[in-house]
Amino acid sequence: MDVSIATQTPDAVNDSPIKREPELAPRVRIGQYSDSGPKLHNQDALAMRIPEGSLLRTKGIVSALADGLSTAGAAREAAESCVLGFISDYYATPALWSVPRSAQKVLEALNRWLCRQTLAGESHLCTLSLLILRSQTAHLFQVGDSRIWRLRNDKLECLTRDHSRMLGDNRQVLTRVMGGDTRLDVDYCSSDLQVGDIFLLTSDGVHGFLSRSRMQGILRGCSKPEICSQALVEAAIANGSDDNVSCQVLTIDALPDAGADEVLRQRGNLPLPPPLTPGVRVDGFTVIRELYASVRSHLYLVEDADGERSVLKTPSVNLEDDRFSL
Repeated sequence: MDVSIATQTPDAVNDSPIKREPELAPRVRIGQYSDSGPKLHNQDALAMRIPEGSLLRTKGIVSALADGLSTAGAAREAAESCVLGFISDYYATPALWSVPRSAQKVLEALNRWLCRQTLAGESHLCTLSLLILRSQTAHLFQVGDSRIWRLRNDKLECLTRDHSRMLGDNRQVLTRVMGGDTRLDVDYCSSDLQVGDIFLLTSDGVHGFLSRSRMQGILRGCSKPEICSQALVEAAIANGSDDNVSCQVLTIDALPDAGADEVLRQRGNLPLPPPLTPGVRVDGFTVIRELYASVRSHLYLVEDADGERSVLKTPSVNLEDDRFSL
């Protein structure tokens, strides 16, 4: 098997419960599988990450699948760069940014990088499907013809639309890809999560050769996401797939309390403090002097009522326009 991205990251172990703070995070089992199929090289890339601590609350769980265009000279590099680059950079965005804003900013930066690489030499083109699970919401981002599906109440539904069209010679071509244009047009939607939901991400090497009913049957018949994803890939190959074949499966086992999103919203709606001057009192502390200032934060030396000194960090007012906006 030629898998372009390892099937697990240090923060995610397939099919195993992850230590988490359950009051603010869904409990999810994950699995993924990829095969080059009849082709010599695998130009698909896929990766998942379940972070720990505050990142799990503010940014959620990410599943990413990219399919490099076979006509592009650097298709594999493009797919790997999108998957790994997104997961790395998304979790580095400010905590007060919403999921859509964080994802959009990272996708735009990745797309610009791909375009620059294409101008400098080989074409860097790929599709990209992203699923982000945070609290009780699924966020979906789509460029190209990879797909995101959801099995709910024994019904498999495709939640994305392909960016492709048929030419006169009965040939299908993509109308949107990562790296294809400096102006990136990304489909975005969100949906509620329910316990028992199963999400599936597929490259066209899977859904192009398996019917919806066949995929639904395989999802219903497997309890472990890793086994299920492998079964889908093997079924597509057995059914004549002539492409790289990749998929990811995520099963929702539990959800946080309904108030979790409200807690995060309230945190984001708290007013940002203005720059603090010596003598100002904040939550029982008196500001002695400013130690450091940047476009993102301020550090102050403060003193409590007993004369004990500490360091207080506040977000910069420059972040005001960034809070929970796309």
